[in-house]
Amino acid sequence: MKKTLYLRLSAMMFLFYVAAGAIIPIMSLYMHSVLGFTGMQIGMILSLSMLSALASPLLGAFIADRVLPAESVLGITQIAAGVCMFLIAFQDRFVPFFMLFAVYELLFGPGVALTNTVFFHHTPDARRQFGGVRLWGTAGWVAAGWFFSLFWLGTGKGVLGDALFFSGGTSVALGLFALTLAPGGGLPPRRRELVPRAALRLMLKPQLYMVVLAAVVVQFVDKYYYFGAAPYLDSLGFAEVAIMPAMSIGQISEIISMLFLGMFLARLGFRKVMLLGIVMELGRFSCFLFGTSKASALIGLIFHGPAFAFFFAAAFIYVDSFADTESRAGVQQLFNLVTIGIGNFLGSIIAGLVFEGAILSRTGEAPGMAGTVGRAAETFSLSSGADFRIFWAVPLVMVILLLMVLASGWFAGRRK
Repeated sequence: MKKTLYLRLSAMMFLFYVAAGAIIPIMSLYMHSVLGFTGMQIGMILSLSMLSALASPLLGAFIADRVLPAESVLGITQIAAGVCMFLIAFQDRFVPFFMLFAVYELLFGPGVALTNTVFFHHTPDARRQFGGVRLWGTAGWVAAGWFFSLFWLGTGKGVLGDALFFSGGTSVALGLFALTLAPGGGLPPRRRELVPRAALRLMLKPQLYMVVLAAVVVQFVDKYYYFGAAPYLDSLGFAEVAIMPAMSIGQISEIISMLFLGMFLARLGFRKVMLLGIVMELGRFSCFLFGTSKASALIGLIFHGPAFAFFFAAAFIYVDSFADTESRAGVQQLFNLVTIGIGNFLGSIIAGLVFEGAILSRTGEAPGMAGTVGRAAETFSLSSGADFRIFWAVPLVMVILLLMVLASGWFAGRRK
């Protein structure tokens, strides 16, 4: 790959994950503290991320590279998503916020698959070079948290709601940049099914459907984590300016963990590495449940990186190992559809219900509006009286049950 192309694809990944990293870690805190939405309302809004799992196959199967080049689809959807996020930033009522966020997820979410598609179009040696380019996506997520918090909120002039404008502006910039990329598709696309039958038959193999079910649970607790992490840190007394940098510790540990993933897979095999990922989940939620200090919270945040790398990255590779050229795209499509669609939806809804019942009812907070978006003079705070033990007990119990199932030997016929 030419150095110029490498830099352009790395910039594409960087911008996409800057846009995502600017809002995902703090969205629940923003909706609760600034807008005064209830836990159930927040859960309903965040559950809309399942729409991206539904939209991605449609874009991949029928639009990208059939109607328009993937580069053009990425550019158009990201520009539209950025405009939509600007509109969301001015909303302070639940119904319009919910409706606009649904449109946003349909536009922005498929960018994960589209950025990967653009990369593979332009790269002849994807297996060797993907890691180096994708690494810039994680770097973008980290950079978003540190730049926005320390160099914007840290000045004392910015407010939490500005993250939405920052994210929207980055999406527009990415869209314009993507439109400058030359179409990289090769041969004319074959006819593709929205749910390929060959891939569906493959996913029904015992070795695969159990991995998929496990991935749904892991996706559930990961979405649950993103719902509760920022309010939890707020309750421990973390300053608003420190929350996003603190959460970015998980992405930094993810980068380090990915460096060791290949070695661990070679020495331990898929089953043990995925078990190790679940153990990391156990460590994360144990720190949140039993810890009572900022130090224990930071240790829990560190576990996020290896939990993702050792389970999900290993699971992606494991699923791909069963696929051939004909079924590879369909298998990954179905895997994402089930895990992201179901896991994100259930994780958001249940986290919202538990948050409202276990946290808000104990702090005595009533639903209401804290002011206009991004300019609230008054905000709700969880710093006094919030008890997250019940909240974090839910994912911890699920992780323990999953670990028991994984360790029980269901991986019959597994691949090393």
